[in-house]
Amino acid sequence: MEDLIAVILFSISATLTPGPSNFMLMNAGLNHHFRRCIPHFLGTCIGFPVLFFISALGFGVIFEEIPIAKHILKIIGAIYLLYLAYKILKAHYNIRSRHDFKPFSFMHAAIFQWKTPKTWLLANSALSIYVAPTNYVHDVIVMGIILFMVSIPCSAAWLLLGANLKRYLKTETHEHIFNFFMAATLVVSVILIFIE
Repeated sequence: MEDLIAVILFSISATLTPGPSNFMLMNAGLNHHFRRCIPHFLGTCIGFPVLFFISALGFGVIFEEIPIAKHILKIIGAIYLLYLAYKILKAHYNIRSRHDFKPFSFMHAAIFQWKTPKTWLLANSALSIYVAPTNYVHDVIVMGIILFMVSIPCSAAWLLLGANLKRYLKTETHEHIFNFFMAATLVVSVILIFIE
């Protein structure tokens, strides 16, 4: 691995930028105590590095070799994201029912990241750009560790952002606006899946 700084910057970009996983973490932080969100947080931090290792084993090639698999994943991921958007929007209508929208379990959060083709494309891009064929195993291990280490503060930032928003969302109207925004961002992410 020749350019460690470039790998770290890629990892920050992949784990800090807005997206469904980070929005779900922020929503969990808003609606639940930080401690209750730890399995969700850890699953998010581990999900992408594990997907990266799976891609390194060659499973990511499936999407290149069998294009229909990519389309099937897009459709399943889109339906799931739309379902989550509906759940977030519905949770608002009774201010006490917001806790019905539970944070993900560890496994659910980890697998959540595997449901969009963009995550697979990021993993495959990282493999092709930053992993040298002559030093494959070493570079894959180093990159996976960096992805995990970088995702801890990046994911924590989204969770803490949600937890800190609680003090500003004191009325049902405020919660309605916020939940509408969160649901809308998930719907936009579904649209972007089909544009890319």
